[in-house]
Parts: sequence; C-alpha cells; structure tokens
Amino acid sequence: MNCFNRISGFQILNLEEVETLMHEIHAQDRDEGKYGYPYVYHCLRARDNVELLWQHVPQHLIDAYCRDFPEDLDPETTAKETALLHDSVENHPKKYNIDKLAIAGVASPTLHGVCALTRPINDNRKYDQLVEDVIATGHLPAIVAKMGDNMDNVHPDRNLLLKASNPKKFVRIKPKYYHAIRRFAEHLEIDMAVVRDLIHEQATPLPPASERLLAPDKTHPKDFRDTRISPS
Repeated sequence: MNCFNRISGFQILNLEEVETLMHEIHAQDRDEGKYGYPYVYHCLRARDNVELLWQHVPQHLIDAYCRDFPEDLDPETTAKETALLHDSVENHPKKYNIDKLAIAGVASPTLHGVCALTRPINDNRKYDQLVEDVIATGHLPAIVAKMGDNMDNVHPDRNLLLKASNPKKFVRIKPKYYHAIRRFAEHLEIDMAVVRDLIHEQATPLPPASERLLAPDKTHPKDFRDTRISPS
C-alpha cells in the first residue's frame, strides 16, 4: 500500500497504516548516518516506549490535554503515531512535509504532534531549549513521543553501536539526551527510577547484526550478540 495515493479527507489512517507510512518514508534511511541499521527500527522502538510510558502518565495530565485539544479522542494513539513519524518531516523536509502527511491521511492531532517535534531548517536553538519548547506546546502526545525517542537514544544496545562507530559523538550527545529525559519525566510526574526500568523493556529490540549496512572496509563483528549489553 502506498499511503501517498490517498486523497485528503476521504480516509484517516489508523495506527497500523501510519506504521506503513513510516516504512515508506524511511525506506532508504539508515541509523548512524549512511551506514547502520534500517532507521525504521528506531521509530518502532520510540513507539514502543510511548506504550510503556503512557501507563505512567497521570490521569490529570491526560484530562487537561483533552480539555485543551478536544478534537483528539485517542491521545495515546496520537502519541504512538507521533513517535512513528517524529523524524519524517525533519529528515525529509522537501519530500515529506506536513501537507503531504495530511494528504496521506494522517490525523490532525498527530500532525500537530509532528509539527511540535519538527525542527525547522536553520534552527539554531540549543537542545535544552527545544525540550522546553516541546513542553510549552502543551501537546501531551508530542511530549511523550519525544521522551520515547530520547529513551531509545540512550538505550545501552544502541549506544554500544554508536560508541563503537563514533565515540566522540557518543560522548557529546549522551548527556543531553539524559537531561532531556529527566526534564520530560519531571513534567510528566514520572519517577526516573521507573524510566530507567522502562528503557530496557522495549518490545522491538535491535535487529541481528547481519541487517546492519557497513562501510566497504568494515565487517560485522562475529561476537556482536555476545557483547551486547543485557537489558536485565
């Protein structure tokens, strides 16, 4: 199914169809830049993190969001869809913009969520400010989706690969993601001890090393699975 063949206004995509759309958008994308795993796995794990997090979001925050955004009848699904599409426009600003997502059938609340998480071209804000700006939108699904994104960014298995492929980047970015997670957890009133446990409970693990696309001069480590950090 090609979701971009849809005509706007005739049918709104459900969660499963949004996942299909995400696969279309990121079909050629790889984690860790040009090489690495298919990027879709990151989006799927961000979605899974949303499902785990949502169980811990206080009801009064959900009620407040529903009062402010009454058109959103299913905020948890909106959060999952936002997580699936959180990098779609930012990674492909010319090919997949918000208007095209709307034409494909993405629901309006999810479009708002994606907008909240999309960094404009030539945006020079520091990451801490981006986090605060996401919180300031009051869009609860976007906030939870961004936290789920950051939780995958600090997952031990994923960090193991980043540390091996780009140690300088690993040292630079890991603290900012942990700071963002703590800030989101504070806003969502979720204890960080709970968050640390949730980080290891993703339902979509990293794929086998054989699915990783490596540079021509690289080979898959034979002991990759033995060296992965245990989630237990």
